[in-house]
Amino acid sequence: MLIFVKMDDRTLRALEFTKILERISKYASSSLGKSAILKLTPNLDFNQINISLNEIEQAFIVSEKCSKGISFSYDDITDIFNKAKVFSTLNNNELLKVSKFIKIAITVKEDINSVKSNDIFLLKDYVKEIILPIELSKYIDENIISETEISDNASSVLKNIRKKIKTISEQIKRKLDSYVNSRESAKFLQDSIVTIRNDRYVIPVKAEYKNSINGLIHDQSSSGQTLFIEPFTIVEMNNELKSVILLENQEIEKILRDLTTKVSAIVDNLNYATKSLTSLDAIFAKSYYAYSTDSVKPTMNSKGLIEVELGRHPLIEKDSVVPTTINIGKTFRVLLITGPNTGGKTVVLKLVGIMELMALSGLFVPAKKAELSTFDNIFCDIGDEQSIEQSLSTFSGHIKNIKYITDNMSSNSLILLDELGAGTDPTEGAGLAVSILDYILKNGARAILTTHFNELKEYAFVTDNVENASMDFNPKNYQPTYKIIIGTPGQSNAIEIASKIGLNSSIVKKAKLHINKESNPNIEMINALENSLRNARNNEDTVNRLLLDIDEKNKILEKEIEKVKIKRQKLEQKGDEEANKIIREALVEANQLIENIKLLTNSPTDSDLFKAREIKRNIQNLERSVVSKFDCEYPELEKQELYIGCDVKIIPLNVTGKVYSINENKNAIEVLTGNIKSIFKKDQLIPIYIPPKSEKVKRENISSVFNTNTFSSELKIIGLTVQEAIPEIEKFLNSAYNTSVNHVKIIHGIGTGRLREGVRMHLKNHVLVKYFQDGDYLDGGKGVTLITLNK
Repeated sequence: MLIFVKMDDRTLRALEFTKILERISKYASSSLGKSAILKLTPNLDFNQINISLNEIEQAFIVSEKCSKGISFSYDDITDIFNKAKVFSTLNNNELLKVSKFIKIAITVKEDINSVKSNDIFLLKDYVKEIILPIELSKYIDENIISETEISDNASSVLKNIRKKIKTISEQIKRKLDSYVNSRESAKFLQDSIVTIRNDRYVIPVKAEYKNSINGLIHDQSSSGQTLFIEPFTIVEMNNELKSVILLENQEIEKILRDLTTKVSAIVDNLNYATKSLTSLDAIFAKSYYAYSTDSVKPTMNSKGLIEVELGRHPLIEKDSVVPTTINIGKTFRVLLITGPNTGGKTVVLKLVGIMELMALSGLFVPAKKAELSTFDNIFCDIGDEQSIEQSLSTFSGHIKNIKYITDNMSSNSLILLDELGAGTDPTEGAGLAVSILDYILKNGARAILTTHFNELKEYAFVTDNVENASMDFNPKNYQPTYKIIIGTPGQSNAIEIASKIGLNSSIVKKAKLHINKESNPNIEMINALENSLRNARNNEDTVNRLLLDIDEKNKILEKEIEKVKIKRQKLEQKGDEEANKIIREALVEANQLIENIKLLTNSPTDSDLFKAREIKRNIQNLERSVVSKFDCEYPELEKQELYIGCDVKIIPLNVTGKVYSINENKNAIEVLTGNIKSIFKKDQLIPIYIPPKSEKVKRENISSVFNTNTFSSELKIIGLTVQEAIPEIEKFLNSAYNTSVNHVKIIHGIGTGRLREGVRMHLKNHVLVKYFQDGDYLDGGKGVTLITLNK
């Protein structure tokens, strides 16, 4: 089993792995879930990586395919659990948070278990051991009304105490009302009210009359004009009230201690549930991020093989990034990327590195397809990390990093080096770069490097397990296309770029002369080879496009030929059979008619018998001309079911019509021919195909002509009743069918659910509807019904 050592912090920093985690963490609902994501590191073994990837895949099933939105909006209350564990009394607010968490945990468990799929077994394992008493949550909610109030019904003792408090309070108020309403005392009072100070009832007395009211002064107003006095006549009553209030507080404390004891008994279960919900919140956040970035599940291997098809750097907006296809490890172990500055070399380097870090952390990667490998470590030297404090130059800083890499790498390491050998004398730098590359190759590691040195291009041409690659550019304007071409070295195009930017032409001209003097035959050969490879690749791309186009056209042609053969065979085989069947039935009816005439008339006249025989002769003549009569000008559709709006041939009448309604129970099909509606049995109708441009039959709906250009695949019926909505839905479905739309959406909202249920009852057995389902969590969930139509 391959186990990771701790990933080097410089690698995580250089590849900006933390920024990826920060983006993913925004999709988590809980603070614990966010924290779990931010702590992710690529230090997992092969099996654990695949488990993490499978968990995300299963979260897709729950949140996307099954349209099941799950809430993880709970507070971090581990401190409350720890407090309860040592029997430290929890207050109202803390107990309410415990109750909320219990309800969320139970709901998450129920939601995940409600998904009837064996493909989410990993997620079900997280909730399997969540065992919490919903009764405790209900008990807390019933007895604790708010953060400051406990219900009278929390205990019978508390209820009696509060009754007594109420009684004493009313007695005191009545006593004080006598002061307030007394004419003699009214002139002494600032206001005719009874109020409370220090938990004792008092009356507001003007300061100048303080000696007129015998009592205890408890407080005064800020202006000093009012004194709050407790008359001596109610002192004993207030004392009694105070003692009863103390009893109330004692009973409340007892109730809180009892609730704390109940919480303490399940602390281990609460902690387990917290860990499970935190893991699930993180998993679903990863899946939401993967969905938003069009990421895919990478295939993992332990062979050092990396293959990325149309990969996108996750920190670049997907609308502006140019997808990259790159591979390493199959036919070569080292990839050398050359090309002009700002051409995208460093982005490709970082792309491979960040995708490896994401995959090794159990995350999906933004690509069309990806196979990535486990490595014991990833080393990189990207950018200028020189330190002024350490007195290191750019070159010295790079060499220090490379020393660390070469001292610690193994044959199972991935090495990413940007501008190898840069920052010093080009000749010495190139020699050092070749030597470093040779050392990496001999140690068996995988490596991707970027450079401008021609010596490295030559090295790649003549060395096994090393491959050249280049960043493509437009040869007309020397603008980068940001596409990598493996197998072809790149040119820096420094002089051409300088010329395009507008550098003085004399400088450019002299630079070209200088290069011609210093030119190396090997470099000229490489450049010629590069141009030849570029032309060959362009020609290959053109040929491939043409071959694909021809192949597609051939497939379409073969399908059309096959359709014609099948229709032809069907017409030949069934034409006479259907016609003869009708004639035989008609002959039976004619014979029956003759017999009926005989029965109805005891002595039939010659005229009656003549008419009956005439009917029979006409039907016999019809049988002889059946082939020409029933040779339909439109082809019949093989095994096509009848549906509202389809074109049919009416066998008894040998005319075409359009199905208006279907009653399966009574085997009755209502068909519109012109402006006339008639009812036929199912076996009297054959579905046919009428070309859209036919002059004989207009392609129109029962109620209106459809315009494909103006048809919308969404129907909003919010605010309508079920009775009002059904006709609109019928028009909408008919329009969808006639415009060849396969998938449509009805937006009905959630509300009371009546409209949603009415719509679904109507769709349940609808002939045009194949199946329907809730919208996904981004489309509107249960407020939307997605419909797939029969075709």
